[in-house]
Amino acid sequence: MTPPQVLTEGPFADPAPNGTVPPPAANPAPNGAAAQTPRASRTPRAADWKVSEAPASCCLKWRIGTMEVLYTARGATDAELQPRITALVPWLQALVSEVQAHAALQTEASAAVQGPPAPPAPAAPPPASPPEDWCALHQVRMGRHSNANGTWYSHRLSDGTYCKGT
Repeated sequence: MTPPQVLTEGPFADPAPNGTVPPPAANPAPNGAAAQTPRASRTPRAADWKVSEAPASCCLKWRIGTMEVLYTARGATDAELQPRITALVPWLQALVSEVQAHAALQTEASAAVQGPPAPPAPAAPPPASPPEDWCALHQVRMGRHSNANGTWYSHRLSDGTYCKGT
């Protein structure tokens, strides 16, 4: 089917009085091929479309748990849609309550099947404190020294000074 035939035989064609679409007009060109009509006459007008879209519509989308609910209402006026949307809200609230109650029952049932939760694993013992003669700063062993004032641990640094590990 050629583009002119689609436009004259398809949904844009003017119906005959009995509702049928008339056959395409055969206007042969001088060379015997079908004559091409000008572009303006092939372009359908909005009034010629056999489509009727509602002048008022409302499309609402909700996510309930893992589900998506899409509700589209169409009507002739906003006043026609308003009572339908108003009636939808209590239904939606009931649906949400049922889904939440069902989810709670599933959670309880799975908890009952699994039994009581396992006791927590014993905490790891605290890391052992380093030995008294270990220098955590330089990662070396310190020598023990004592005098009349007491006992201490220290080690000599490369610059000749001493470190007590603190």
